[in-house]
Amino acid sequence: MVTSVVASLQDVWDAWGIRGFMILSLTMQLLLAIVSPFRKRTSNRWVILLIWSAYFLTDWVAIFAFGLISNARCRNSTSIDQDLLAFWSAFLLIHLGGSDSITAYSLEDNTLWLRHLVGLVAQVLAFLNIFVKTLPSNDLRVPTVLIAIAGAIKYGERTRALYLASIEKLKKSIVKSRGLVRNRNTTRTEGVAPQSNTGGSNSDEEAHKMRINTAFRYFQIFKGLVVDMMQDHSQWIESRNYFMHQDSRATFDILKIELKFFYEVFYTKVLAANSAWGVLIRSLAFYNVLIALIMFCLIKKEGIHGVDVRITYSLLAGVIALDSASELLLVGSNWSKVNTTYAGCQMLGHGLVLFFIVGIAMTCIVSCFAFLCCKAVVLRQWSENTGALSILGLQYEWKNKLDMELWDFVFGHLREKALPADDADKVRAVYEARGEGPLRNMNLAELRRYVDNLEFENSILIWHCATEICYEVDRHIDGDNNKRRMFSKVLSDYLVYLLIKQPKLMSPVAGIEKIRYRDTCVEAMNIGKRHLVETMDQFCKNILDEHMGTAESDDRTGKGKSVLSDACNVANTLRQKSSMKWDVISEVWVEVLLYAAGHCRADSHVRLLSEGGELITFVWLLMAHFGIIARFPKE
Repeated sequence: MVTSVVASLQDVWDAWGIRGFMILSLTMQLLLAIVSPFRKRTSNRWVILLIWSAYFLTDWVAIFAFGLISNARCRNSTSIDQDLLAFWSAFLLIHLGGSDSITAYSLEDNTLWLRHLVGLVAQVLAFLNIFVKTLPSNDLRVPTVLIAIAGAIKYGERTRALYLASIEKLKKSIVKSRGLVRNRNTTRTEGVAPQSNTGGSNSDEEAHKMRINTAFRYFQIFKGLVVDMMQDHSQWIESRNYFMHQDSRATFDILKIELKFFYEVFYTKVLAANSAWGVLIRSLAFYNVLIALIMFCLIKKEGIHGVDVRITYSLLAGVIALDSASELLLVGSNWSKVNTTYAGCQMLGHGLVLFFIVGIAMTCIVSCFAFLCCKAVVLRQWSENTGALSILGLQYEWKNKLDMELWDFVFGHLREKALPADDADKVRAVYEARGEGPLRNMNLAELRRYVDNLEFENSILIWHCATEICYEVDRHIDGDNNKRRMFSKVLSDYLVYLLIKQPKLMSPVAGIEKIRYRDTCVEAMNIGKRHLVETMDQFCKNILDEHMGTAESDDRTGKGKSVLSDACNVANTLRQKSSMKWDVISEVWVEVLLYAAGHCRADSHVRLLSEGGELITFVWLLMAHFGIIARFPKE
């Protein structure tokens, strides 16, 4: 009796467990395809967590479903048609191929391409073990083989994408193509200002196409930064001359497109798909699934449960819809605009059948997008926010919408510094500057000790607190319309945010010694408790009062010391120079930002692209375009 009950329960689990996990595997594919593009558009932690969960659970669910089917085959379970089980197992190969919009969650995943290759072989063998046992009586053998071929192609494409994006392969490809890039006969645009867009929509379209081509060209040159390969001298001259004659907004648009190329190379299938060979095998996989759908429609299904038939149709429709949507997005992407051969092959390969199906698929996907998020998030290319953290605001963290006037200010300052930097020594002077330039130019030598020979993180904390004090205490004098004042506040909060909340990025620049940060926060909280003030300006005045007449420490490198005393000395000195106070502070913060951007590892900047992107990454790439780099290219 007990044995029969257990056997019945096992049959129920065999049937509904497999059905449930097949539907779950398809659902995870759809979810991952929908949410993964958002990782380059938002830094929201909940969205990132959702993508991370979907990315890792998708493979786990597919592999677990493989195990359930294999176990049911070994037990000769009759709950589900055995031919259908083999058919379903072929779909799992497609699911393991993953979504076009995400192949790697982190850069390190690309180095694991060999592990994925072993996984491909293992899962194909697992499928063959299931499939061969159904022969020769399998009525679904032809559609099963077609789906299996499509699955092997999709899984192999994912593995190839990881391989092509790995550091070793990227280095080899750059070395191989560098001569071709140098000798390519392209239209030079150095020294030409952006064309006016007053000529109508055609002018807008041409200007956008020109920006895409320019961004792709410089992406091909500067992608070597990620693998520590610098451009040659002629490329350095070309890039420097071109961007010296661009305005800040046009440059920002080019950088957005260029960083999108970086993101897609390292985190999606675009390298594997963007070739004639890629088009061929993807078209083969697509038509295999389409033919399998037609054949399954024609096959008699008397012995198959109605639920299983509907599940099979769902699996077929899901694969076709996802592939169609991916192809349409790829045809409309920037890659097809810079590779017209690819776009033509794509259109020819899929023809009218593709776009008939795409109409239905994209309607569903767009509806999901509209349901999940607002239109603004869907259309933007990065998060468009800068993080902020205020120590004297008692460690309050928030996000600021990037003010394009701030970008104009940073761009103008960097271009002014880069203009005379035409040899190795001058470039190195700009590259290594971290705030002493404005102090020297404005005769504030007494403040240089808070920049020179001081740990970088310590300098950031001191100037952050000094900026906060000046910002709050002199609010009634400076007013809220002083742009330099606002720029200083945003950059100050942003650098502290990077220092504390992005330690992996800032670790090559600063030691990330959090003892000073912690002790500064503790002292600030103690002052707040003693005075029980309700406004920030009064709080900052109390900090100044408590440190009135305090000499700066002779041992600023000692651990466990608050920086408030040094910050008050800086603030008091700057307040005495009220006419140029914010000019000094804002330019110091720009130099600090440039120093941090240039000295962070290039691969750390690329990692930030998968978390919504950061302003500091735009600055890093702009510095490279202006020729402000660590190693000066020899002529």
